[in-house]
Amino acid sequence: LGLLAFFFIWRNREKTKNNLALQTKNELIESQKSQLEKLNQTKDRIFAVLGHDLRKPALSLRGIGEKVTYLLDKEDYGSLKKLSGSIGKNAHDLGGMIDNLFKWAMLQKDALSYHMEQVELEPVIQETFSAFEQLASAKEITLKSELARGSKVLADKNSLLSVFRNLVDNAIKFTPKGGEITIVSKPSETGMDILIKDTGEGMSQEKQKSIFLIQKDKSTQGTEGEAGAGLGLYLVHEFVKMNKGNISVDSILGKGTTFTLSLKTVI
Repeated sequence: LGLLAFFFIWRNREKTKNNLALQTKNELIESQKSQLEKLNQTKDRIFAVLGHDLRKPALSLRGIGEKVTYLLDKEDYGSLKKLSGSIGKNAHDLGGMIDNLFKWAMLQKDALSYHMEQVELEPVIQETFSAFEQLASAKEITLKSELARGSKVLADKNSLLSVFRNLVDNAIKFTPKGGEITIVSKPSETGMDILIKDTGEGMSQEKQKSIFLIQKDKSTQGTEGEAGAGLGLYLVHEFVKMNKGNISVDSILGKGTTFTLSLKTVI
């Protein structure tokens, strides 16, 4: 009777163990399936958006040589100057989209190099402003830095640069001529808050809720027809998460937008 009782107890224990293992395996499969479906949905949205937004700058660059030759032959230097500005704008939009698409692909494959360190903000902001100096000048937009003295954050420098470039690029697109973009830093309870403020056209409360998501119908044009797929702000959100930080947006239609980036200053 003792051996029989031991056998039944052992069999029930093994059965329970096998059921738990099977349940864990099923949960893992469901989790992987859910992640895969989410990734596929994101991929589909990205390609749907890019398929639409890459078309405009790509088509505008087609036949540039013939247009330039024609205008030179006619000595129409005014139209040639306008065409030059249009080429630069479209090339910038196209380059930005391709760069963001590449970074998204690298992010999905976990192939981006990542190194957390103390990063001084002043050189990062100056490098960002330098990259957009001509673009801002063409729209007569003032770029201002009002960083707290010695501002530093704990972050990966390359991804942080990408965050600021996308946010400043976005601000320039949606700020009309004569506007202003200001980056401010101030200490917070958890580290450092960095505010990217513009005097642009702002956005509705509804749009603010989905600003960091990729949506097929989300793409909007800037104040001068600049292309925007929305991929940049999605990457901003992902890079901020990767750097253990938070980002939020506050905007009023017609009065501008402020993105607040919260990062830690110590491990």
